[in-house]
Amino acid sequence: MKKTTMKLFSLLIVVIMVCSVFIGCTAKEEAPKDDGEAGTSDSVDNAVQDKASSGDLTKIRVGTQPTTIGVPAQYALEKGYFKEEGLDVDLVLFPTGAPLNEAIAAGELDVAANGLASVFPLANGVCEWIGEANTTGGMGIYVREGSPILENKGEIEGKPDMYGTAESIKGTTFLGPIGTSAQFNVMRYIQHFGLSDADIEQIHMDHGQAYQAYVAGEGDALATSPPFSYDAEDSGFIMAASFEDATESPLFDGLLARKDYSADNPESVKAFVKAYYRACEDLMSDPEMRKEYSIDWFTKNGREYNEETMLKEIEDRDYVTQSMMESEDYSYGLGMLAIADFYTFDGKVEEADLPNVPESFNVSYIEDIMDIKINIATYDDLK
Repeated sequence: MKKTTMKLFSLLIVVIMVCSVFIGCTAKEEAPKDDGEAGTSDSVDNAVQDKASSGDLTKIRVGTQPTTIGVPAQYALEKGYFKEEGLDVDLVLFPTGAPLNEAIAAGELDVAANGLASVFPLANGVCEWIGEANTTGGMGIYVREGSPILENKGEIEGKPDMYGTAESIKGTTFLGPIGTSAQFNVMRYIQHFGLSDADIEQIHMDHGQAYQAYVAGEGDALATSPPFSYDAEDSGFIMAASFEDATESPLFDGLLARKDYSADNPESVKAFVKAYYRACEDLMSDPEMRKEYSIDWFTKNGREYNEETMLKEIEDRDYVTQSMMESEDYSYGLGMLAIADFYTFDGKVEEADLPNVPESFNVSYIEDIMDIKINIATYDDLK
C-alpha cells in the first residue's frame, strides 16, 4: 500500500513539473510589449528587416514589360535586393501597358513598373504613382523615303526638324500600339497641323508587330520606341517627328501601386520602391554593366538588341536617381499630368477624373527612403 502511494506521489510531482514548464513558456510568449511599442515594430524598415532575417518573406506580385522600365525590377530580383527588403517577388511580364493595366485593375498585380498607359488607372482612382523610373527618349514617328510628308519641313514655328503639312498628313495610316506613348506621339504630332484623330487612321499593333508590318509595306507611318525606332533608322526610314518635338512634354516611365494594396501593405510598397531605386543607381553608375545586362535580358524576352542599339538607348534614356530628383528642374508627375490633360480631348480620360491624377502622386515612400523633399507638379505647371 505504501509502495503504491509513493508511486502515485512521484507521478503527481512529474505531472506538476511538466505543467509548470508549459505554463512558463506560455507566459513568455504572451507577455505584453512595452507601452511605447504598442505591439508593432519601431518602423517600417525594422519590420522589413525582421522578415528578411527570419526568412518570413512577403509575397508581392509585380507587373512590368521587357523594356527599359523592366530592367531594374529584374536586376533587383536577381541581385536579391527584394529579398533583402523582405519581399518574395513574383515578376510578371506584359507586352505593353494596356494588358498590364487590365491585370492590376483585376487585382492580379499589387504593384507595377509601367509607362504612359499608367495614366488610366491613376485617372480612374485605382492606383497611386509611387515613383518615376526612367526618361523616355528615342521615340518618334517614321516614314518611308518618298512619303508626301517629307516634302515639307519646318512648317511649324520652333520645330525646324519636324516634317509635314496638314494636307500631307491627312489620311495617313499610322501603325503602333494604341493607349501607349506611341499614340500620344501621333496625336500630339497631328494636332500641330490642326488635325484630329478623325483625319487619320491608327492601327493597333504591338511595337514589334508594327515594325515588321511596316517593313513589309503596310501603313504609311510608324510610331515606335527603342529598339524598334533604332531598327527603323537602320532600315532607312526617316523620322518625321521626334517624341520631344511632337509632345512638348517630359515623360517618365514609373511605378504604381493599387491603392487598396498600398493602404494595407505600406511596408511592402516601401520595400519594393527601395529595392527598385537601388537597382536604378547601380545601372546608372555602370553603363557597361547596364549594356551587357540589358542586352541579355531583352534577348531572353524576344527583344533583339545589339551593342549599337543598346548604346543608343543608354544615351537616350536615363534611370531616375536621387541626384536627379534633387535637381531644381525636376518636377514629379509633370509628364503624367500632360498626358491626362491631353486625353480629355478624345474622351479617353473624363475631365471629371483629371483631379485624380495629381491626387495619386505619393512621394512619401521616396522621401522617407532617401530623406529628401521632392517638387511635385500641378496642372498650373502645364500653362
